[in-house]
Amino acid sequence: MVKMYKKMLLVMLIVTATFVSFLIIPKHSFAADTDWMYDAKWGVWVDYMADDRTDETQSTWTQLSMNSTVWNNLINNFDVTGLANQLAAAKTGYVTLTLGQNSGFVLSPNSTYDLLMGYSPARTSTRDLVNDLYNALNPKGIKLMLYIPSAKPGDDYSNPTGWANVIREWSVRYGTKISGWWFDGYYGHTEVTQPLSDAVHAGNPTAAITFNPGVGISAVGRGENYTAGEINDLNGSCGSQYISNGSYNEQCNITTFLSNWWGKDGFNNSTCCGIPSELVGVKGPKYSNAYATSRIKTIIDSGGVIQLDVPIMNSGLIWSSYLSQLNAIGAQSYRDSATATNLALNKTATVSEYYNNMAEYNGAKAVDGDGASRWATNDTTTTGWLVVDFGTNITFNKTITKQFDPGGQRIKDYKIQYWNGSSWLDAYSGTTPALNQADTFTAVTGSKIRLNILNINGTMGPSIWEFEVYNTNPANLALNKNVTVSEYYNNMTQYNGAKAVDGDGATRWATNDITTSGWLEVDFGTNTTFNKTVIKQFEPGGQRIKDYKIQYWNGSSWLDAYSGTTPGLNQANTFSAVTGSKIRLNIVNINGTMGPSIWEFEVKNQ
Repeated sequence: MVKMYKKMLLVMLIVTATFVSFLIIPKHSFAADTDWMYDAKWGVWVDYMADDRTDETQSTWTQLSMNSTVWNNLINNFDVTGLANQLAAAKTGYVTLTLGQNSGFVLSPNSTYDLLMGYSPARTSTRDLVNDLYNALNPKGIKLMLYIPSAKPGDDYSNPTGWANVIREWSVRYGTKISGWWFDGYYGHTEVTQPLSDAVHAGNPTAAITFNPGVGISAVGRGENYTAGEINDLNGSCGSQYISNGSYNEQCNITTFLSNWWGKDGFNNSTCCGIPSELVGVKGPKYSNAYATSRIKTIIDSGGVIQLDVPIMNSGLIWSSYLSQLNAIGAQSYRDSATATNLALNKTATVSEYYNNMAEYNGAKAVDGDGASRWATNDTTTTGWLVVDFGTNITFNKTITKQFDPGGQRIKDYKIQYWNGSSWLDAYSGTTPALNQADTFTAVTGSKIRLNILNINGTMGPSIWEFEVYNTNPANLALNKNVTVSEYYNNMTQYNGAKAVDGDGATRWATNDITTSGWLEVDFGTNTTFNKTVIKQFEPGGQRIKDYKIQYWNGSSWLDAYSGTTPGLNQANTFSAVTGSKIRLNIVNINGTMGPSIWEFEVKNQ
């Protein structure tokens, strides 16, 4: 009887523990590890594998003969600064860099890899291209992910632990520099997922991770938090932000290529890859800019993200024809929230209530920038509000509401409201927002903003990971400010520096015809913070500026905020925010023989 009582007690304890564990909702949201990806909207796949290198002296695609000497020479001359400038100009949100694939050549040192593979000479590069590319991308706010197969080169799955140790060496070395991993060739090999996941998270516990099961858009589960989404065209769709794997939701991601095959420009092997006959050997993007931007917008508007493979020259730069298409995609301003400043971050927040008056669920958690903390109402709450006090009048036109996922879309009807000094006014009204809901509206100005939850779906009280506020079209800080320039055309007033900041698209600053360098300085009159410039060049003569710098005056010297090459005619540059009383567009040299001329030079803090 005593034994039976002990057994009954044990069963009761197990059942109770199971029930409690069912009720306790984890504080950390797995989906939060991909919030940055959703904000970035789209990325570029930098396919720089040994078997994709082409002999650029040939008129048709010709695979470059590869050995360790050739490989190291390529990696050592890879222009990370130039590539980062190209990607930033196109408003790229993130980059996936291929570490290597079946050839065995990888573009980063790894002693565990050398020992496991036994290549002689080694096929690892001597230069750490991953670290160097991160250092070039990070100041521009572009995140870096890595691609590599799920097993040893040649689809060798015989030693998953050994392969995971290779990944672990890279992961621990790079830490949070790497925001995510894309593992190819999963194909149902469940034995690889846990070792690889553990290896990745040894360096970055919140890294995004996916296991590619093959062509298609499907959620594998098993620890991945975004879909690999490999498809061969732009006809795929997400339908919504998340795809369920049966146990939890994953960020919908699509990965595809803009050329006629992965990593190659004008690939001419018709037997290998099922390339349509009309595209065999064809160079340049296979889509028109209009079609590409339209399809990508559809994917992004549904809540999905997409990364686009473009051929990379041996120098590490993107071929000009593809860069033009990326610039067209970026011009759609898909990256608003990724490049803009979250105006609500760490501001004072008050709420209608918070769960059991526990500090870990108070209103401040919704504006702390931490995707693992949240504001929570009580379980039976059906309405509620969150107020953010900016401390001064602020202009904004966009909010992002990130809901706690267990229980689904808890909020039903809601309003975004602003305080005009005497009353609350409506900026936006919505119904059943997505788990990661972006709302854009006509810009309003107020000292406070309120998320007013009018009622809910279901029976569980609202809970918010983050509530973000943005102004995606901020004021031009240079408008009508004092300007000095190195010179202006024939000392004619109609071409002086003031014309570049007067807001008039029909007037311009012009240098003399034979000028090969020059500068334009804008004096704000007080210390001003900014993170974006827009250079609108005079069109006749094309892109006259070649190398240039955006610099700021810190009170004693000029410091570089951004360096670029051959800006577009309407060039937007985004960089880490800086503060100074002046800004300078420093034109170092030009393309061709005609002096620089600028319609407008705009400065923003976005």
